Amino acid sequence: MSQGSCPSAKVDFASVDGIGDPISSTTYVNVPGLNRVINIKGTGKSCVVIQLSTYAFIGTVDVIDLQATMGGVALAPLDQQVTGNDDTYGSQHSAAWVVTGVSPGKHRIRIKAHTLGGDGYLGDAVMSIFHR
Repeated sequence: MSQGSCPSAKVDFASVDGIGDPISSTTYVNVPGLNRVINIKGTGKSCVVIQLSTYAFIGTVDVIDLQATMGGVALAPLDQQVTGNDDTYGSQHSAAWVVTGVSPGKHRIRIKAHTLGGDGYLGDAVMSIFHR
């Protein structure tokens, strides 16, 4: 467990309305629309908080795992399962990542997803990025 504070004066976001194309890759792939370049001002290191809200659905015997990346590097926690073995209607899910020690400058944030091979869906997704 860790705790701390992260002053944030700016919020960037990306949103996707409706259901996107199915995700069926067994390796992480970019989720269309859920990427954003942020610009951290100032001279000292700071932190970034990434929050994702989406509904998700996948059929039986499968899962959808999510991952956030910054500059192509996967952020902890690495695999956040948002749904698994639903075989029902999509339900709302959220995930969050906190990154400390981030240098000033531009950084690309992406959300990636993978399944065990079945068709998974994310819909009405909103990614919020809180930073200095």
